[in-house]
Amino acid sequence: MAVDKANNNNMVHFLRSAELLKQGAEARVYRGEFLGKPTIVKERFPKLYRHPALDEKLTHRRTVQEVRSILRCRKAGISAPVVYFVDYTSHCIFLEDIVGSVTVRDYIISANISEAKHLEVLAQKIGEILAKMHDEDLIHGDLTTSNMLLKQGSGSAVADLVLIDFGLSYISALPEDKGVDLYVLEKAFLMRPTVELPGELTVTEGEEKTLLCKISRFYPRQISVVWLIGSSSSHEMAPISRGVCTAETEDVGNRTFSVSSRITVVANAMVNNGAKYVCMIKHRAYPQPHNRSLTLRVQDNKHSVWGKTQLVVAKEHNNTIFTCRVYHDSFHEPGYEDVTYHINIEGTPPSVMFINCDPPHPKVGEKCTLSLYLSDFCPEHVSVTWYRNSQQVHTGVFLSPPAFDVNGLYSLWSFLQLTPTGEDQGSVFRCLVEHSAQTEPEEREYTLNLQS
Repeated sequence: MAVDKANNNNMVHFLRSAELLKQGAEARVYRGEFLGKPTIVKERFPKLYRHPALDEKLTHRRTVQEVRSILRCRKAGISAPVVYFVDYTSHCIFLEDIVGSVTVRDYIISANISEAKHLEVLAQKIGEILAKMHDEDLIHGDLTTSNMLLKQGSGSAVADLVLIDFGLSYISALPEDKGVDLYVLEKAFLMRPTVELPGELTVTEGEEKTLLCKISRFYPRQISVVWLIGSSSSHEMAPISRGVCTAETEDVGNRTFSVSSRITVVANAMVNNGAKYVCMIKHRAYPQPHNRSLTLRVQDNKHSVWGKTQLVVAKEHNNTIFTCRVYHDSFHEPGYEDVTYHINIEGTPPSVMFINCDPPHPKVGEKCTLSLYLSDFCPEHVSVTWYRNSQQVHTGVFLSPPAFDVNGLYSLWSFLQLTPTGEDQGSVFRCLVEHSAQTEPEEREYTLNLQS
């Protein structure tokens, strides 16, 4: 015990003298010197919310697995940091500091057009290393371009590609687990488009107006833009074909692209006042189509006036009804009309639709998507959990960003993508929806029927 305490004191002293590089949810990373060599130290710290015995067991297991993964890589000829020392008491791993290296992410961002061939070679090198790692049944778990280092001054831009951060690694021969590595890596190369479209536009009766949606800084180049129209009182949308003009996609440098799409409308209070125009964008960086909407307001020549009051909402205001009384000579007796507003600080629970499957009857080995639509809820935070035969599903679950409508309520889609096997015939998929305004969670079920 005295020896362990002395070792812990020495480790604390060492870490205090080292440079803290970053801290994540699982560990702290330091830079220092160990036995005269530049060293990176990864310290897994205790999780106070876990039982101490359980925390010690999990932390020890993950530390051992990370070290084993690094050694497995090096044994297979894959460049990874040298492990200098492991302290299982403090859960610290002493690793080689790859001095003068740069992350693949930073290298790609800083590379210019003349280095395009280097990038092709780099991509091939990454693929070779990933294939070699998966041949060893090693799953990295966090295979991003930030967890790959390039040694500088090695004569070739990709001569030495080093994999780091095996904190989430594990051993598996399943193709699905190896596919997750590929999926994470693909997402690291994608750049999500920046979309600019005003949320609301006010025009006068009879005015011709161009609605412009600017889409920029995305990669890869392939992108699809479609305009839809709908009303604020309905969730149904219809595609627009007339008056739409989408420009050619432009290369704006730094391997990013931009495109603009416009639609010309004529303001008519009877036709498109309050209409919602949606620019729907399909791109590989989005797990599902991304919608950006604009609400059109059409003003006529009649007079209008605004009246408002401000207050700080407190708990005692819940269920309070505020009334705005408007007087005008055109009103019938008693000469005024009332407009009321009901304050509800407890929120509005979501309206939960039924689960749909696309295609309705998928084949074995054919990818399908289960979707669930939630609408008219507030506040925007909602929890959606998918289950397959009572077992929670994590892989393939996507949630669209909450869409805010003119009524002050939110809506969103939840998706579950899967490739069914023969064992999935008749499987029951359950979706659990939890929201702060609900009295109890809502569930929806769907039984998967595969084509024979």
